[in-house]
Amino acid sequence: MLQQQFGFRREPFDSRGTGEDYISSPLHDEAVARIEYLVECRRRCGILIGPRGSGKTTLLDRAARRIARSPSECCLISLTSLTTDELLWHLAAGMGRNPRVAASRLERWQLVSDALEGLAATHTHLAILLDGFERADLSLLPTVSRLIDLASGSPVGQTFIIATRPHLPGPLYDWLIETAELRVELDLLSESETAAYVQASLKQAGRREPLFDEDALRTIHQLTEGRPSEINRLCQLALIAAAAEERSRVDDGILRDIAQELPGDVGTRMAPLVG
Repeated sequence: MLQQQFGFRREPFDSRGTGEDYISSPLHDEAVARIEYLVECRRRCGILIGPRGSGKTTLLDRAARRIARSPSECCLISLTSLTTDELLWHLAAGMGRNPRVAASRLERWQLVSDALEGLAATHTHLAILLDGFERADLSLLPTVSRLIDLASGSPVGQTFIIATRPHLPGPLYDWLIETAELRVELDLLSESETAAYVQASLKQAGRREPLFDEDALRTIHQLTEGRPSEINRLCQLALIAAAAEERSRVDDGILRDIAQELPGDVGTRMAPLVG
């Protein structure tokens, strides 16, 4: 429906942000470059810090794709709700070891150790990107710590990039700050960056002419506070509403109507803007 109404080649504002759907911004491009630098220099551990919705998952996916085209190997894992056994399974699988589902923890550790030795034998560096550290169970800390210690003792080494939200309470965050050699920080998009992000998303989808007017772009930033994940969701819904009403442009009124019906933070931010 959207392709026909607005002349898109494909759906814009894809929240996955992978492959062709990744939308470049100076802020995110710099962060990807710094992650690549950490891997290229074979540093032991770096952290990617950003508030909720700032694009950490999208950025890690982009970095993983770029690292995979380099001489280094790459393994991207989300720590959300993982147990120690599940983390070891995903890591072994990511290094091509095909672990059995019923493998014991000892077997999983052995598979990971064998895989690391195999990489060392071929002088192949490994980048391990861990997403969702703020949602990780405290029981994972000894496992992640041991993995990083193994990297320190390897002649080739591994680089760990760990993504988290800032200023989390508890020992996980304290340990991470002490362990990291470099911090890569993501901020939310400014009003001008939000407008540029929206326009770039439309252009990449095949739309050349402006689709959101200036008031609409300003409202998008006010409602989302510059969070790419919320920008994607709000703009997708606005385009669907505009297409349903057979409008050629998205104005401020469409966005306000949608935002009042949304649960969560976007709907809450709408209240001061009404009237």
